[in-house]
Amino acid sequence: AGVARPARRGLRSARAAMPLNFGATLEGDVAKVLHSPEELRKACQTLGAAISTDYEGKLPLVVGVLSGAAVFMSDLVRCITIPCELEFIAVSSYGKRSVSGDLHFKKDVSVDLKGRHVLIVEDIVDTGRTLKAVREAFSDRG
Repeated sequence: AGVARPARRGLRSARAAMPLNFGATLEGDVAKVLHSPEELRKACQTLGAAISTDYEGKLPLVVGVLSGAAVFMSDLVRCITIPCELEFIAVSSYGKRSVSGDLHFKKDVSVDLKGRHVLIVEDIVDTGRTLKAVREAFSDRG
């Protein structure tokens, strides 16, 4: 009796099975690049320097909204020169039974927010409702 193994796929078939946003190249996945890697690097450096200055002597908590903000947040915190703590949340405010502004935490922070300086890093802000709801939920906690 042998062990059943999944069929091996070649690179071509694995590529075809990937969602569009996980391709090996941007070709076919992205209609237009809005900001170059250099522009993003400079933005992270500028934001990191501002955060480092504004929060000197404090211990900010940088909270990324999964999963879209993870890579940008990683780049950003590398540019912050003061100590900071990192957390991630996963939230949903959309769905059949969801009312705009309703928020469901699929993953929440694991630290107390009372008295903390919390910086929320979000990937896409379309209407701002999710970010507003996260901010209000965090404010209610102190």
